[in-house]
Amino acid sequence: MTARWAVAAVWLVHGLYNKLLGGSPRHLAIVQAVPGLAGDRGRYALLAVGGFEVAIAAWVLSRRAPKTCAAIQTAALLSMNAVELTYARGLLMWPAGLVPLNIAFLAVAWMAAGWRGPARMMAALHRHPIAIDAHFDDCLTLVYAVPAAALRAFLPPGLELETIDGNGFVAIALVQTRGLRPSALPAAAGRDFFLAGYRVFTRFHAPQDERCAACAFFAATPTAG
Repeated sequence: MTARWAVAAVWLVHGLYNKLLGGSPRHLAIVQAVPGLAGDRGRYALLAVGGFEVAIAAWVLSRRAPKTCAAIQTAALLSMNAVELTYARGLLMWPAGLVPLNIAFLAVAWMAAGWRGPARMMAALHRHPIAIDAHFDDCLTLVYAVPAAALRAFLPPGLELETIDGNGFVAIALVQTRGLRPSALPAAAGRDFFLAGYRVFTRFHAPQDERCAACAFFAATPTAG
């Protein structure tokens, strides 16, 4: 909701104040610098653009067809930037920053429209999307029963320790790997590692249900060989 109001406010300020009310003479000068829009033609064009921007602000707040609205904003803003940089570069406050700033603004506009690209990207990174090649020479896994009280202090909110007879459980995996590397790299780029991973068995409470999981709690990858 905050992003939607922020996007609408930007369009409203530029459209209503800077163009329709003439709050920024520089906007008129930019329009009149375009071939064929000198004099009164530029004034009429500025009013038309201002009305369009006010309409965009109202559209954003209406929440109707939000992705179509974001697409229209993208096409309009990048087209205006192209015209400004071509015909009115000398009138711009910061020509080099115009496109990067507006791309950042459009990212906010798309997120206000429901785009979840950044969130999906972070989720993909958490899933380790880069394929890894390695050969495991040796692997040893040990599971220890530990008094529950000694483990609960380490659990973040939302995780409940799995217990039997008052004990929680810690699994330790010890692995000797050879040639560990991203699969896109040649074997010569691989490194040999002795890895140690630590897991605490827990149960995760989701908002609507309870999901069982032998959750990864913390892990370590110590030494290279």
